[in-house]
Amino acid sequence: METVPIRAQFVVVALGKTYALKDALRSAGFRWNAVNKVWYIIDGLTTAQYEFCRNVREARDSLGVYFRVFKRKGNDWSEIE
Repeated sequence: METVPIRAQFVVVALGKTYALKDALRSAGFRWNAVNKVWYIIDGLTTAQYEFCRNVREARDSLGVYFRVFKRKGNDWSEIE
């Protein structure tokens, strides 16, 4: 399993039916984790990445893709709503 760098404070994960968007996710800077079968970005989003996520989120019902954001608290990770 690919590990998150120790300095990382945030992870954005793309879940759901991501296959149709795999090239767009890769172009937006997301990385693929084959073990967990998720796309992710470590430590925040650029403005362009944020806009990409916002556009995907607005089309969530038709695309079936959604995002989760996790923040480090000590050695643990918790999801940000």
